Amino acid sequence: MRRSDNVERHNGEHRTHVEYANNEAQADIVRSIFEQYGAGLGLRAIAKDLNQRGVLPPRAGRRGTGSWSTSALHAMLRRERYRGGIVWNQREKTYRKGTKVRIQREASDWVRVDVPELRIVGDDLWFGVERRIKTNLTPGAPARWSPASLLALTHRSLRRMRWGRRPRSTARSAAPP
Repeated sequence: MRRSDNVERHNGEHRTHVEYANNEAQADIVRSIFEQYGAGLGLRAIAKDLNQRGVLPPRAGRRGTGSWSTSALHAMLRRERYRGGIVWNQREKTYRKGTKVRIQREASDWVRVDVPELRIVGDDLWFGVERRIKTNLTPGAPARWSPASLLALTHRSLRRMRWGRRPRSTARSAAPP
């Protein structure tokens, strides 16, 4: 599967600009990811589904494991390009202790351009996914663990640690390590 249908334009040896275009096969995959997340599926369940269907992940064959990961989906659900927006100037390169690093620029320095013909995901679906993401990140959201289960977990952990002593091993050695 081709990575994209973007076309680089050159003036001699120098690239002048890139003309962006959507790859419809990949656009269908992106839409299905947004629809599944919007319907309530988690990132792990979506990644498992894509891997089982044999859908190639981003940059398959170049680097990585060759399978979908939750981090790839996490980034995709936040990429404005799928909504038809291109954002430039988000990072700048600088040196820290002799090493070139990229640092985040102020949001006011970003350059945003709307390109409706590149839109893959509609506004309703985009904002629904965005609302779910913000709900999951909101402080005061329901805890994953109840206080009682945390207390029981702590109690079991302390018993296993035997109050700071090393746990006994099944094979005893003549000399202490």
